[in-house]
Amino acid sequence: MSRTTTGDDDDEDAGEGAHHLIPKLMHNAYRRRGFTRAELAQTTSICRPCHNAVHRAEPHASLAANYNTAEKLREHPEIAKWVEFAATQRKGGRWDHAVMVSDTQYAKAKRRMKAQ
Repeated sequence: MSRTTTGDDDDEDAGEGAHHLIPKLMHNAYRRRGFTRAELAQTTSICRPCHNAVHRAEPHASLAANYNTAEKLREHPEIAKWVEFAATQRKGGRWDHAVMVSDTQYAKAKRRMKAQ
């Protein structure tokens, strides 16, 4: 989740999608609260398995209220656990978790696997 966009970015990388930082299901409620369309259109690039992990972790209302930045998403305990697992997966395959998993996390996971 390294790249946050305003929603105008159509050149997404293969295997990546967009996660709305305020889920689209919540947009009407947040428009009534005074949020602009630009604020609601903010997304972050994320692969499908990582996106699924985010939506398994919390309901839409909670994601909108409490986890509306990439940094806050990474701090969520269940998502952090997923990121730790994703770091052990092969990099550059069908799903590249590099959006959520840093190179440092990949290196640590690789060292742990070699030590076993």
